[in-house]
Amino acid sequence: MRAIGPNSFPEEDNELLHTPLFKQVSPEQANELIPYLHEAVFDKGDYIFREGDRDHRMYLLERGRVKLIRESKDRRVQLLSIHAHGELLGEIPVFDPSGGPRTATAVAMTHGTHVAWLEHDALFAWLNEHPRVAIDMLPSAYPTLCSWMCPPAWRRHCSTSARGSASRWKPG
Repeated sequence: MRAIGPNSFPEEDNELLHTPLFKQVSPEQANELIPYLHEAVFDKGDYIFREGDRDHRMYLLERGRVKLIRESKDRRVQLLSIHAHGELLGEIPVFDPSGGPRTATAVAMTHGTHVAWLEHDALFAWLNEHPRVAIDMLPSAYPTLCSWMCPPAWRRHCSTSARGSASRWKPG
């Protein structure tokens, strides 16, 4: 991993602002958040985060591909998902006051994988200044939060309900 430092991308080049979680954010509000983004570059096979880690970071994949894996009790590796450009990774711990633990390991699949991250404290300080944004984020965050909080038997219902309610829900 090679850390690059605070993000200084112009607004139109900042991938975070194009993710479903942040699409409701005005350019003025986004400009306040951008300085708190950090970026790193990973080589193929590098770990971005590991299952069991405790942190408060939400990651954005800016370039490359990342796989999420989990090791079973019998030490077999399960492939959970593959992520590409513009997708968020590991957002659950940023909303968890205890900061984790991570439920999966993220591994870079390509050389030069660019990942930006945002720390919990920066996000929540910003949300305290813009509480309406937190409400606007709920429909986008619901499927992920439900998969984290719902018992396995309920998850199919939760994700089906989330798709329906997110499309019908209109902030007022």
